[in-house]
Amino acid sequence: MKTSTLQSRRKSWLASCISFVFIIGLFILISSKANDSQIYPSLKQVFQQIGYIFTHQYEGLSFIYTFLRVLFVLILAIISSLLISYLYYLKQWTYGFFQPILVIMKSIPVVALAVYMFLLVGSKRGPYFIAYLVALPIMLEGFILGIDSIPQPIQMELALTEVPKWKKLIQIYLPMMKKSLVTAFLQTLGITFKSMIMGEYVCQTKNSIGVLIYDSKSFLEMDMLLAVSILIVIIVFIGEVIAKRIEKKLFA
Repeated sequence: MKTSTLQSRRKSWLASCISFVFIIGLFILISSKANDSQIYPSLKQVFQQIGYIFTHQYEGLSFIYTFLRVLFVLILAIISSLLISYLYYLKQWTYGFFQPILVIMKSIPVVALAVYMFLLVGSKRGPYFIAYLVALPIMLEGFILGIDSIPQPIQMELALTEVPKWKKLIQIYLPMMKKSLVTAFLQTLGITFKSMIMGEYVCQTKNSIGVLIYDSKSFLEMDMLLAVSILIVIIVFIGEVIAKRIEKKLFA
């Protein structure tokens, strides 16, 4: 069984490497065939801009500040989801109050939400509200599904015990919901980053990745735009790998 799992992982990593090489090869091919290096920068130009980001304070701080904003929003979304899930656990009908709000939050285009929040709360607080309103429905649905995934016979048996409900939630429900919680986090991570950067872009928030992208667009610095995009992908990928490692340890 272990040998089969190990072989499956190796094949998965090999497939990922082949996909990565294909993307890089396609990029090099397009860059070499194009006549305009400003619009179609070479791989060398892109890596030079990545080095520039790491060696210049403003660009480096922009990544750090955006990362901290995303981290804050994720923590806030987790806490909010836990509180609403607890209400749902106590009385399932309470979710009916939040459901229309969540549907509206999921339905509004992120760009429209970004413009509205910019006008409502300003450039500093706007990206926080935008990312939070995008992240919360996804995170909360994962938590609710986690509670619902617990078999009814177990829930009925637990209902008969005299243990306080908050103890049941912490000691029994949460351990059984671990997989759903990690899955919800993984689903929310990437979209939170994207919505935060969209908010920064629209709100023109100082010291942010969104402003770096805006400046790259304004001055047609496609090499910087690609460098920023690559670093975002790497950050999200590392976050997902860490979350999956934590998930494996929890289920070990």
